[in-house]
Amino acid sequence: MRMKLGSASCMDFVIGLDIGHRNVPSAERWIHSVLAPLIRSASVVVCTHAVSRPFPHLAISLVGRGGIDGTIGNPPPFRAVPDDPSLAAVAAQAADDHAHRRSGRAVVYPGIERLTGALRVEEVLALSAIERVVVLDGSPPGSAEPPPDAKLDTREYVRPQWSCGRLTLPVRPTVAGDLVPFEGPYPTAVNWMPP
Repeated sequence: MRMKLGSASCMDFVIGLDIGHRNVPSAERWIHSVLAPLIRSASVVVCTHAVSRPFPHLAISLVGRGGIDGTIGNPPPFRAVPDDPSLAAVAAQAADDHAHRRSGRAVVYPGIERLTGALRVEEVLALSAIERVVVLDGSPPGSAEPPPDAKLDTREYVRPQWSCGRLTLPVRPTVAGDLVPFEGPYPTAVNWMPP
């Protein structure tokens, strides 16, 4: 069964959040402990966005159809949650970029729970909202797509990104010839910001 993401024209909500997470692990812990319990719908995509203003940190965006519980409710499109004007502007930009599929690194998306162990590329595409897999091996960006039967070791950490309007998983080859997601799990004590 192929999972599809709705287009920007059929979204019920687009939310931008910016509470100043300084690194990927802290942003992901917050998403999984605070946002994930509120999400009822299988069509919600939650992304992080590396930003540099007013300081280097990660903003968060949610796009989907229905399915948000609690105090968030069903907000109007492009709602920026922070009260701080500078963070609100960053949150609104993250929401806009996600809604128009320009950028965002997906942390929660349809089918993520099925991406465990070793899978063929065609299974990753069929079981999740990921629309494209590209191999980053020194070739021009986006030019190398692996064969459908190529083996991908998910390492239980699959973070696709919006690229050219498609949810795209960058992967890299291993010495053994298999593929792994380009981005690997982060140690819990790391304090790192993506470029």
